[in-house]
Amino acid sequence: MFITGTICGDSVVQQRRDETGQLMFDAEGYPRLCLVIPLQTDERADDTDTGIRALYVFGRIKFAIRDAVLKSGAKGLEVGGRITVDSDDVQYAPPT
Repeated sequence: MFITGTICGDSVVQQRRDETGQLMFDAEGYPRLCLVIPLQTDERADDTDTGIRALYVFGRIKFAIRDAVLKSGAKGLEVGGRITVDSDDVQYAPPT
């Protein structure tokens, strides 16, 4: 997976199972949450494509993103910040 774009916002949603769409819960019964980060990218599938893509953050990727944010000197992800995620690395640049 490789994506790069400018952060447009964020939201937290409950994770769903791919196969059934059922909501997911942890062992104690609490909802398993996922951060969704909409990114404005340069990718376009056709003339009607706005280039907005969603980055779903859960599991190990959240730690890689946290480390990239800390490395950038930012206090957290911010709207207007630029993020690049690929299979080996995450880079973040806060808005200027």
